[in-house]
Amino acid sequence: MVELGLVDTFKALYRSPHTRRTTERLLALTRELSTDQGQILAAWAIELLDAEGENERDSVIDAVILPLACAVPNSLTHVYIDLIERRVLYPSVLFHNATIDSRKLLARRLREGIDDEYELRDTVQAFAWVDDSVVHSAFSHWQQTPPSWATRLWLPLQSYPVAAGWYVTGDGMRHPLYHQTCYHLAPTASVEGVPSTSVSEPVGVITLHEGHCPWCDLRLVTLFDLHGDTPKLAFLDLGIDRLCIAMCVRCTGYTTIYMDIDTQGDSRWSRYNVRPDYLGPTGEYRLPTEQKLMLGPPRRTPFEAHRYITDRGISQIGGYPTWEQDARFPTCPICRRLMPFIGQLHWTDIEEFGAGTTYAYYCRDCRIAATNYESS
Repeated sequence: MVELGLVDTFKALYRSPHTRRTTERLLALTRELSTDQGQILAAWAIELLDAEGENERDSVIDAVILPLACAVPNSLTHVYIDLIERRVLYPSVLFHNATIDSRKLLARRLREGIDDEYELRDTVQAFAWVDDSVVHSAFSHWQQTPPSWATRLWLPLQSYPVAAGWYVTGDGMRHPLYHQTCYHLAPTASVEGVPSTSVSEPVGVITLHEGHCPWCDLRLVTLFDLHGDTPKLAFLDLGIDRLCIAMCVRCTGYTTIYMDIDTQGDSRWSRYNVRPDYLGPTGEYRLPTEQKLMLGPPRRTPFEAHRYITDRGISQIGGYPTWEQDARFPTCPICRRLMPFIGQLHWTDIEEFGAGTTYAYYCRDCRIAATNYESS
């Protein structure tokens, strides 16, 4: 029998006036739900969609359906068809690893034709998020023979699977751009049994690097010092025991910065970096000097820090990037393939008035790392 206490508490809280505190409490409750409890609330959300007016539709999606999709594994399994039939296609992450029947329905709608350009865009993106072998084959085929509706999309057709965290090459092979495993980067003082002054293991976050930026002469910092030989980080499959990803606090805000990685995992400024015309205002840039984050507990899903459900505590290793704008996986300057995501630092997690997120990537085959930055 499913324990309904959390379900009833969630429903009562949802019906109370919506404030930021209410939203945070709903998300906290969602993270405690079992899959069975999540499925009960998903069915209830469909009832709300049918009963509430159009003005309440977004509230149901934002406060119930999307958090369930991102934080409770398999909670939407029985409602994907209901969502498609009610034109609930956005945010398309709702359909990550959706059912075969829902994929078939999305494909049928594409074949039959969709007049509305917004619905067409969202249907294609939802189809990409299903991310199964049939979807991979479809996008591989469309690379060679674009469907007639592709000309009506606002973005190139192949950008849709990239936004869903994968891409296919000409040989039809799927390449993932994020990891299913994800660890929260928690404040050092909040990790049980670890003193706040302890050096984070197996990850160091924002430590001084020996090099200087050749563009602005600012001291480089190591965004992440990853000990890939430890069991918790084995999922990253780095190919080396240690990986240090350095960056320039100033210049990474204006372009992608590449770092060459040697056999010991140390990073050096890459010859592939191209200086942009503008590097921001001159002045002092304060470098963080205190270790404030360390590897915390695992997240239940790769999407638990999705930007539409939270803007706090989103620093992480692994998982899916919390894009503040659009997906920006950089291209490896050597093999010309997109670089898989390694982790992210949200600056408010270490600075009181910090803003934006810095993302890290690594191409194992070419041993080159990259960082870029987004701010909303």
